[in-house]
Amino acid sequence: MLKNTLALIALLGGLQAHAAESATFTVIGFGVDGASGQSMPAKNSDKMAAAVYQALGGTGSTVELSSDKTTVSIEAQRDNFAMMIGDNTADIKIVKKNKAADVALKGEVAQFLYDSLQIDPSQRTGGALKQVGNIKCAAALVSMGKKNYSCVLADVTALQMENR
Repeated sequence: MLKNTLALIALLGGLQAHAAESATFTVIGFGVDGASGQSMPAKNSDKMAAAVYQALGGTGSTVELSSDKTTVSIEAQRDNFAMMIGDNTADIKIVKKNKAADVALKGEVAQFLYDSLQIDPSQRTGGALKQVGNIKCAAALVSMGKKNYSCVLADVTALQMENR
């Protein structure tokens, strides 16, 4: 657990260096806890992390996005998933539950996650859906070929901090 925490602190430092001066930093994770060996925060988080790992290409590498408004880093391993976001928009909403949380993403962050998932979307009326493990992302066609993106990550551990 300490190793994972130190890695998150280092990644947040990198995100902070790239993000705007005033930003919200969000860390989302699920999978096997390094210290206890238990699946966290839900009993099947390890299976969810394994499914997402495969959908992200199964390489264990880090996928990153950096723009004027947002910096995102996704790291997937066979039994762990971590997503770090530095964002100066209001595109992230966390709904806390008992020991876990659901995180809703929209806009650029959601589009990045949607595009990173290397699975075929299921076509829906007015859009497309990519769903794997505990991640569900949608691309809704709004007009003239423009799409609105949204994602929900269910049963995750989430931490959010303000940098001002």
